[in-house]
Amino acid sequence: MSTRIGVALALVSLSLAVIAMTAWPAFPQDKPRPAPAVEITLRLDKAEATPEETVHLEELIPSSKDVKVTAVHHQIVRLARYDPQRRALVTVADSAVLLGLQHDEGFVGLAGAHAASHPMRFEMQTPRQKGFEFVFRPQRLGIFLITAEWLVSGDENWIASQPVVLIVRPPLDDKGKPIVKPEWLREKTGIGEVEITDVKKNP
Repeated sequence: MSTRIGVALALVSLSLAVIAMTAWPAFPQDKPRPAPAVEITLRLDKAEATPEETVHLEELIPSSKDVKVTAVHHQIVRLARYDPQRRALVTVADSAVLLGLQHDEGFVGLAGAHAASHPMRFEMQTPRQKGFEFVFRPQRLGIFLITAEWLVSGDENWIASQPVVLIVRPPLDDKGKPIVKPEWLREKTGIGEVEITDVKKNP
């Protein structure tokens, strides 16, 4: 269990480093990107889903906080994959894939970056909270850790969210057996994805 937790934490740290180094060229190398404060609350409307099922993601801050947001970025880290031979989700150990999501690859509706030349309008507003809602459909099996970051206009700083976890399992047929399509298992490394190999296990 400690090995799995260690691997997951290593992947999260590495994903944040990937964002800082590659996702946003607006930060030059001679001016390192400051670590964002965790101020955004993420909420999923469900903890588990099947491929192509609609999932709602809310990103909220207190209504009293005066911020103007000009960009939203998402990062998704895969913590587990589906093993069709074992018919089960298995933790990622020796290899992992970080989904930078510069496009809708694997998560239709949750593109990696949304930006505007002027402050973005908050889609959700209540007396207590305000923020954005994203509706997406996962297209890969696995366990995924999702985080969000907003670029705040004025001071040009980023604020971040706590992570949420989404489990994507295959649907079952009438006999209770999992239905698995080849595209739900795709391991290809493409645009917006970084393949990491030789992840060492803790002794």
